[in-house]
Amino acid sequence: MRGAEFDLDESLATMGTIYSQLQLFSAKEIDSSRARRLSDDIDEEGNRLDDLLAAMDEVYNE
Repeated sequence: MRGAEFDLDESLATMGTIYSQLQLFSAKEIDSSRARRLSDDIDEEGNRLDDLLAAMDEVYNE
């Protein structure tokens, strides 16, 4: 359980960092390659959160 909490905290911190980057990018013009990398990072982090939540559901529903 502690490991899942750590993973969740880490994911939320990463999402906060990505959100901050998005705010900076919206304030200035960005090139498409940086935007694409950021979009990929967001997708990857979303997938990690989905996996973590599914694992936590399995643990709590047993």
